[in-house]
Amino acid sequence: NNLVTNGYGELGNNTNFGSFKYSSDTPNNDIKGSFSYAGNTYVVLTSGNLIAIDPEKSYNYSMYIKNIGNLDARYYIGFMEYDTDKKIIVSNNFMYMQDTLTTLTQDLNDGDIEVHLDDISNFEAKSSTSYEQLGFIFWNYVDSQGYHYPELTYSRNVWDSLYTYDKVDKKTNTITLKEPWNHGTIPKGTKLSQTKSGNSYNYSLLTGNKGSPVSNTWEYKKAIINNSNNKFRPATKYIKPVILFNYTRVSNASLEIAGIRFVESDKIEDITIDLEGYEPLRKVGNSSDYIDFINQRIVRNVGIYVLDGNETWTCSKSKTGSALNCYFEEAFKDKIGKTNTSLLSSHYPYTNLKETDYNNRNGNGIYGYNDKTRPFIITTNKVQSLEEWKAYLKDEASKKTPVTIIYELENPIYEPIGLQNIGTGVGTNDFTIESNISPSQVTLQYYRNKSITS
Repeated sequence: NNLVTNGYGELGNNTNFGSFKYSSDTPNNDIKGSFSYAGNTYVVLTSGNLIAIDPEKSYNYSMYIKNIGNLDARYYIGFMEYDTDKKIIVSNNFMYMQDTLTTLTQDLNDGDIEVHLDDISNFEAKSSTSYEQLGFIFWNYVDSQGYHYPELTYSRNVWDSLYTYDKVDKKTNTITLKEPWNHGTIPKGTKLSQTKSGNSYNYSLLTGNKGSPVSNTWEYKKAIINNSNNKFRPATKYIKPVILFNYTRVSNASLEIAGIRFVESDKIEDITIDLEGYEPLRKVGNSSDYIDFINQRIVRNVGIYVLDGNETWTCSKSKTGSALNCYFEEAFKDKIGKTNTSLLSSHYPYTNLKETDYNNRNGNGIYGYNDKTRPFIITTNKVQSLEEWKAYLKDEASKKTPVTIIYELENPIYEPIGLQNIGTGVGTNDFTIESNISPSQVTLQYYRNKSITS
């Protein structure tokens, strides 16, 4: 069950996403609506409802994102965390400088200017020490339920920028404050550490140096949240999605999000689909074959042509180079997609040189040509005449290493196949490919049959 209310836009409005504008633009049919926000300034955006979680369990968090504004804008995307009292947890509530755990040797009272500790030998005290580290986190916090958090876990009794680095006296184990203490009495024997700070929130989906850019097409982001990956912060009982919008503060920033999903992980049984006997899926340029599981078919957007020397060719010497230019003089059976199409060959590197360039070629290459009835040219220095070229193609075919061309199709070709439905559960679903051809750039898109509110 999706723990994000209206995460798929199933309510047909911006419920739970009050700062956003609702839209019917979606990355797939399974999602009913999306949410967008536009602006010229930096702002922290969140959903409205808190999501109760169990920090001992594992969760899957995912979201589709799309930039519909200034592409120079950068973003952070993740989630905020809250404790049992629904108070936000930031980094200085649990972070501390390593090995600085110490104890008050005297009560710290309002008006005191000097703090007495048993050992501050590991406190960082340099001119480069940041103000976030020049403070104390006291390990004495008790929540509204009466729970006292153990040392080195969580505290809301945190103050930074209390002193300057040169007021840390490691000989006397005292620290002189910039101003008299005014946060109430803290008794002798209370444990504390030197403060430290980090990321404000858990940026599990999108992070980077000053955020990350987002493309103008739908991107799918996902993360596993558990005790091993993107750990919940100590004391976390609730979360809510968060976006640091337009972190770089550029004009005309606009972001669209959809399919916001936070679900508890589980496991499902192994399922194997055997596609042995089918041609491999191919990709060339921006076109690729894929399996359409819903309609039980392979969608071919890439054509293949195997040369055997019986084709119609015209060959001529390069005007200034030493290579032979051989023009393929037939229309491809399945219609080449466009002029200057992307091409790949088993024997020749592809290049997009113009005719004036390949007329001066001295090496080997394959080139798209501006005519669907003359779809490509191969320039070669392996042979010197049309007859030798055809003989070479026949010889390669006889050795079962034929010269093969793959190219973009004008229209897709559908190849029906019988497929077992793959059931997926919430949580981690692992997909593997076993093939004697190394997979490359594999993308898996899934759809749900159940109601998105279930």
